[in-house]
Amino acid sequence: MGTVYGNQESDVKYTFFVSSSTPLAVQALPVVITYTDNTGSSHTLSTSIGVPVDSKASYFANLEDTKIYMTGQKGSITASVSNIGQPEMYHVTLQLLPSSDYDVIGSTTSYLGNLQSDDFETGQFMVYSKNAQNGNLPLNFEMKYTDSYGRQHTENFTLNNTIYNKTEAARLGLVASGGKSWVVLLVIVIIIGGIWYFNRRRKSKMKSLKG
Repeated sequence: MGTVYGNQESDVKYTFFVSSSTPLAVQALPVVITYTDNTGSSHTLSTSIGVPVDSKASYFANLEDTKIYMTGQKGSITASVSNIGQPEMYHVTLQLLPSSDYDVIGSTTSYLGNLQSDDFETGQFMVYSKNAQNGNLPLNFEMKYTDSYGRQHTENFTLNNTIYNKTEAARLGLVASGGKSWVVLLVIVIIIGGIWYFNRRRKSKMKSLKG
């Protein structure tokens, strides 16, 4: 450092390696200062300085479940957020943003709470689909959370909901098939007609016996 005179400052730069197991908090770093005063006497000062250990949060967002398979359909969607990093995420809220592709029915925001490392939580929203883009309904989300140092963060991401046409949805069993509906209706008509025919024949036989 050289000579530091009264009311002067001098900077010292160090490079540290922080273990991945170190807690994300302010860590006390011991410091020993040795100096010589203007009389030539040597002195040693032991102290400590606070060094904040920090890391950026990492998360994974996913569409866990959907009841929307076609345009013009109302249903629920369930989105999840997983904390895949070391820092804890506090007071996490998830908001489904407005879009020209869908309408949000009811609440647009879900409170997920605190997410520790390897934790995940889900939020459910009711949506009416209006448009599809190349077979997808893009769902736009905004997530807000607070880190260990009280700093607020905002993240935006999009989850794609696959949209099918009526034929594809029926083939996959996601919606009732129109053909099956006609078959069921035809069976009901045949049963009713059979009952009517049986009753008519029975009444005719009873009249013949009485005659």
